[in-house]
Formats: sequence, C-alpha cells, structure tokens
Amino acid sequence: MICEDCSTQLTETVSDYVCPNCGLVAGKKIVDSSYQKNENDYKIFGTQAVEEGNKVSSTNQIGSFVGYYNNWNIADFHGKKIKPTKSVHFRRIKKVNDIYSQSQGKERLYRALRILAVISGILEFPESIKEDSARIFRICYKKLIDIRVTDLIAASIYLSSRLNHYNLRVKDLLQSFENENIQVQGKNVLYAATQIRIITGYKVKSTSSEEYLERVIQALINDDEFKIKLQKLHISNMEYGILLRKTSQEILKKLSNNLRGGRDPYALACATVAGADLLIANNFGKRRGFATQRLISRVGDVAEYTLREHFLQIIKKVLH
Repeated sequence: MICEDCSTQLTETVSDYVCPNCGLVAGKKIVDSSYQKNENDYKIFGTQAVEEGNKVSSTNQIGSFVGYYNNWNIADFHGKKIKPTKSVHFRRIKKVNDIYSQSQGKERLYRALRILAVISGILEFPESIKEDSARIFRICYKKLIDIRVTDLIAASIYLSSRLNHYNLRVKDLLQSFENENIQVQGKNVLYAATQIRIITGYKVKSTSSEEYLERVIQALINDDEFKIKLQKLHISNMEYGILLRKTSQEILKKLSNNLRGGRDPYALACATVAGADLLIANNFGKRRGFATQRLISRVGDVAEYTLREHFLQIIKKVLH
C-alpha cells in the first residue's frame, strides 16, 4: 500500500497501516471475523468484520453490529433478510451511527483530526484548546495544500495554545509528535503557523519570560533532590518558593527590552530563577546559590550552556 500524501510505502503495524515518512495513519487493518456460523447453533451467527484479537469493534457504536459497514441489506437474528419496509428503521439507525459511512470522502481529514486529538491528549490540553486546534485546522486544511498535513496539525495546536495563553514550547510540541513516531520539524511548524496567521488574521503576542517563570519555579521546588537540600538547611519549601517568586519578578522588572532582545524567553526565565536563588542564598549568608545551574537546567529542561550564557550576559548585569 502507498501513502496518499507522500507516495511512501506504508508500514504495517498490529492494527494499522502507517506512513513512516509523514506519520499519517492510512487505515485500520481489518480481518475476517473468527465468529463462524454453526449449523446447530444460530446464536453464534454473525457477518461482522472484526479487528485482530477477535473483538468486535466498539468504535462504530450501533452501526458496527448491523452487518458490514457498507452493506445495507439488514438481516435478522437467523441471517434471514428483513423486508425493506421493515428494515427502514434499522437503516436509519445505521446511517446515523456508522462512522465509516459518515467519513467517506473525508478519510484524510478524519485521520488528521485523530492525530490532533492524540497529540492534544499527550500534552494534556483542556477541551477549549483541543476544540480551537481542530477549528483552526479545518479552516486552513484545504487552503494550505502545499504544507504537509502533520506540520499543519502541529501549527494549529501551537497557535491554539498561544491564543488560549497556554505556554507551550515548540520543543515540547515536537517531542509529543516524536513519541508517536511522527516526523515534524520545528522550522516547518513555525512556517505553517505563519501561513495560518496570514489566512486567519490571528495576532499572537511574543511569549515573555514572565509567562514561563512559574513553570520553572514549580519544577525546581517540587524536585525531590532539591527538597532534601532545603530540609537539611532548615528552610521551608513554601517559604523558599515565595521568596524565589518575588525575587525573580524583581529581577525581570530590571531587564530592559534591549537586554532581552533576541533571547530565548524560556532560557531567560531559567537564568532569572538561578539569579534569584543566588540572591536568596546570599541573604542567608551563603556565597553560592542553593540550586546549582546544572540542577536548574535539568528540572527546566534547558541546555546548561544556554542557561549559563543567559545568566552571565544578562542576569548578572542586574544583580546587586
């Protein structure tokens, strides 16, 4: 089988056909039912095709249990065809509940929305962001045909998170796709996001370090290794968190736009926490900070050399 999007040979998994290049799920792998008709026991009769594992698919609701999804000849319990005048009600139920019938001609869209839902679940998004992501994708799906579907999905999720003031890093977004073995590049996602903004007219403000500050602070004070260190110093975890938050905010207020220009706001937030920790430690009579830059880079998931660079070139200039 060949992928409809990129013409790559599909890879066969346990239950799906997946494109190893663009990551789209090309379709479910359906096998013949293992439920065979027994001449002496009509209770075992069934014409339903089931997924591997001998389990009737429950994803199609009622329509899944009324013969094959593309068969509109309704039979009774013993396999005898029901007259058209009497089967009209069953046909109506099947049409309403059969996902296969509803998605005919829209398979690519449904597969894309399925990927979008999976990634949103990995990122633990609230329903509002999930719905906005799907809405943005539907708007641009047919207008941006030159952009890969997976890049468009990632860009829709990223823009939706920004519009809902949810601080999502591109790195975390790409990692969620990688967890599902879907190849997505950051530069392609940002390009797709720019094209979506042109079409929709959405205006998204640049993310500031203040928005990432609480995330870094919570990651540090909830780290088990750091909790033990504070206990040995007889410092309350809650008290330290309040001091760290207040001191970090004071440092950021001193940073002008010229100092911040062109810098990664998340890395700058991590460096700010490192500077605030150093000031707090000095107030306790310590020469060095309670948290090392290596620890902050680990809990903040940022490269240590990047953290050190932001600290030396920016934060250290405003520390007193």
